[in-house]
Amino acid sequence: MGLRSALFVMILQLGGAIANCQLKITSLNLKEDQVNSYSFPVFHSYNARAAQKINAYLQKEVLYNDTILTDTQLVFRKSRYINSDDSSWQPGYSALDYRTELNNQSVLSLSFELETTGAYTYYNTLYYNFEVETGLHLRVGDLFTPAGIVEIKKLLRRERQKRIQAWMKEMDTTYNIEDNREHLQERFAECNADADEDNFLLKEKSIVFAKGHCFSHLGMAYETDLDVEMTLANIQKWLSSNGKKLLLQKH
Repeated sequence: MGLRSALFVMILQLGGAIANCQLKITSLNLKEDQVNSYSFPVFHSYNARAAQKINAYLQKEVLYNDTILTDTQLVFRKSRYINSDDSSWQPGYSALDYRTELNNQSVLSLSFELETTGAYTYYNTLYYNFEVETGLHLRVGDLFTPAGIVEIKKLLRRERQKRIQAWMKEMDTTYNIEDNREHLQERFAECNADADEDNFLLKEKSIVFAKGHCFSHLGMAYETDLDVEMTLANIQKWLSSNGKKLLLQKH
């Protein structure tokens, strides 16, 4: 084989390897009836070890499975809601779905929409982010410098406090909250004390720092949107070298 031909083959192989870095996804689906349905991802990659780490982490954290299961009759067994009058009754997910928010050669970002049923029905969203090459579950400490995390936490609390104040003002004019005002202010203050900086979602050009519920199911009417989106352009000065490699490189 000539030099040019050998180089051409090497380029094709390299291009194929890069393309294969992106995770492939299959869905495990179970529909019990018109109400209860479940969908959960399984990831595949040329880097089988990294994909296995991601699958194991998600099945443990979301579905409570100690091993990776792919049988739809088994994979949701520990986590699904079972409505029965006998001892087989089980609180759990009455609905589960996921969305792939970002899947490129560097990072994977997922959101899970959960409907949990027990004594009452509760809705929640979970976010998970991974480094594709290693299968590592990403936290802010893997992306930002310590000083950068401090600044991000300040920004999150400040922006959320503005929204809380605006929401309290709106409730003053829309609802009669006079009897609950002190309680609501205290609850929001306690909630905002925790920046929840590790509860985030990666997008192509931004990061959404999500905020969980501030109230129990009885106070859900008082909830307001406290998710804060920051563009990478505005916060790249706080990224660590690893964060820049994962989030800023071209794909």
